[in-house]
Amino acid sequence: MPRGGGRRGPGRVAAAACPAPPPPSAPGFPSARPRPASLSGGANCGRPRLCSGASAALPAASMAAGTLGAGLRLCATVFLLDMAFSKGFVQDLDESFKDNRKDDIWLVDFYAPWCGHCKKLEPIWNEVGLEMKSIGSPVKVGKMDATSYSSIASEFGVRGYPTIKLLKGDLAYNYRGPRTKDDIIEFAHRVSGALIRPLPSQQMFEHVQKRHRVFFVYIGGESPLKEKYIDAASELIVYTYFFSASEEVVPEYVTLKEMPAVLVFKDETYFIYDDMPSLECTRRWVKYL
Repeated sequence: MPRGGGRRGPGRVAAAACPAPPPPSAPGFPSARPRPASLSGGANCGRPRLCSGASAALPAASMAAGTLGAGLRLCATVFLLDMAFSKGFVQDLDESFKDNRKDDIWLVDFYAPWCGHCKKLEPIWNEVGLEMKSIGSPVKVGKMDATSYSSIASEFGVRGYPTIKLLKGDLAYNYRGPRTKDDIIEFAHRVSGALIRPLPSQQMFEHVQKRHRVFFVYIGGESPLKEKYIDAASELIVYTYFFSASEEVVPEYVTLKEMPAVLVFKDETYFIYDDMPSLECTRRWVKYL
């Protein structure tokens, strides 16, 4: 069981809006004029009658409707182009994926065409593909119709839709977090990177502590404890980060009675493991956090 210890204190892009048509009274738009009193006889005979207010308003209404229609068509065109552009960074996968996937790291959405949750995820998934490409991530983003390629989906343990997995060599990691762009991308970065990440300095340690609510740190050299730590990290990396560091990198408020040791930092607290508990015990503990 862990021993407790104290510690001293430790985009959203705005949616584009369609331009609204200017009101009929704006410059460039004719405005209705009141109809004058009827003119007859005398010097006024033979002069053309002024247009009535109703008839003068027709061109204004027509122009306003035309502007609104053009704005809506523009918005629809931009939306469709954006969707098509984003889809270009998500690959549609088929039966050849089974043999070719091990050459790369893949983030895959296994979906069913009739699934409502899958349809809701689709635009988010396109955004994931676009951002992963734009930041130069080595992770490729794809999607597979699990109903058309059911045998491949079964091999990857797909039992529901949508199922998101990161495939890295012979390993397949399930994503069970919120289906938002930022959460999915953070998962891909964490799992696709090094299993145990080194913390070479106190500055780097402080940076990690600010960014992550919960993370593990192994302190010490090669040991049976480190082997257990690596085994735990290989499965639990889907939930949190695992680091390694020397004793000098650890903050001064941390007291280490024995080495090697495993530290778990959470919010304003830390725990020390002198021995790594069983994988099942650690799994339950991490999920509880």
